[in-house]
Amino acid sequence: MSLDPDTPSSARFWNALLDGKTRFSVDERLVDEMETLYPQVRGLAQASRRFLATAVEYVIGHGVRQIIDLGAGLPTEPNTHEMAQHIARDARVVYVDQDPVVLAHARALLTSTPEGATDYLDIDFFDRDRVLAEAGRTLDMDRPIAIMWMSTLGHVAPERAPRLVGDYLDALPKGSYLALCDTLTEETIEQANEQYAASGTQPYTARTQEDFERIAEGREVVRPLEALLDRDGNTTQQYGLILRS
Repeated sequence: MSLDPDTPSSARFWNALLDGKTRFSVDERLVDEMETLYPQVRGLAQASRRFLATAVEYVIGHGVRQIIDLGAGLPTEPNTHEMAQHIARDARVVYVDQDPVVLAHARALLTSTPEGATDYLDIDFFDRDRVLAEAGRTLDMDRPIAIMWMSTLGHVAPERAPRLVGDYLDALPKGSYLALCDTLTEETIEQANEQYAASGTQPYTARTQEDFERIAEGREVVRPLEALLDRDGNTTQQYGLILRS
């Protein structure tokens, strides 16, 4: 990944879908192409953002005060720490991403209430051990933690995802949570994803129902897999669930 203005960035593309301002003309063209192939693409981004708010509210409501946001993406108000600290001012949030586009804007993720804390880790989320070790600078790794994995697991091969999700859950203290949001595949989404990959940006793989089931297998599901709504209340192909360790 690079800051090349002639190649679309997945972070800028997603930011553009959410009406953010951090994008180049090449990202806008990709948005236009995706909307032509799959007109509901903005709804996917909106549904993911709504589910993030729902998941943060859920875990904070169940006593968790520590969050790791994997694949954080570009700052988009309200950010995860703002959602969490609006409910609990002492909430502590660690953002993880390895996109230089995101790193360039990471300062916007480092604001915090005086009672809480935020941090940003420039680490590949595949490196679980390093993520958790460095998150320990900000979080108490002996207390429950909630992981937010919003619409970035599609960068992980379906056959690898259950093990990766499980590895994170198994490494967290008892009573921790993992909130997951991703796209359920269908023919038009597959066509759009092929064109998306052809643009030169990082490819994205939508999931089947069976993929979601394998991820949740053997885990305590506290919020079952459900279709998510965009901001206009329309059902999307974006699905979310929440697991507990």
